[in-house]
Amino acid sequence: MDLFTTYIQNSKDELVADKILDVCKKVLSETPLDDRYKFGKTTFFHSKLIEKYKEEFEPLYNFIFKNAFEYCSKLEMKNISNIKLNAIWISEMYKYGSHKLHGHNNYSELSGNFYVDAKPNSADIVFYRHEFIADPLTDYEYENYNKYNSNEWRIPAEKGNLLIWKSDLPHSVDLNMSDSRIAISFNLGIIKK
Repeated sequence: MDLFTTYIQNSKDELVADKILDVCKKVLSETPLDDRYKFGKTTFFHSKLIEKYKEEFEPLYNFIFKNAFEYCSKLEMKNISNIKLNAIWISEMYKYGSHKLHGHNNYSELSGNFYVDAKPNSADIVFYRHEFIADPLTDYEYENYNKYNSNEWRIPAEKGNLLIWKSDLPHSVDLNMSDSRIAISFNLGIIKK
């Protein structure tokens, strides 16, 4: 019997990535370096930069919202009036960049990531089981790792791949070994009827 599980919406569209790559590079060229984001650039601290090019990001917004509604449908959620974009930011991670373990639950109900450009050796995103810190079986080895005994799941960074998850899901990004890994992260709010 399965008691609880966590769903991640996963969809891929390389054409969307191709359509927005140039505008992402343009926005990143206007983004100042910031000591809070070592080994790369991010618009996280400069949200107005993306707003200037809102129309050019329309294919991505459509792809995000389509998949966010599919996520809610998969969970059989009722009384959803709409889904809104609470925050969105572009990050280009250089070689040796990474992101420590974190969650987004203070900001939204859903969070996600879209890979615009992922060169070979780009870092994986790593998701963690909620109870991984206190799991009494974590020090044991297993014949095969599966959803019952794994405390983490790695998903490779692949161009055009979109992931959407419940915002409290702990995640991190491994050490990046490519020269450039461009990803767009976002937080979504679910509006009830």
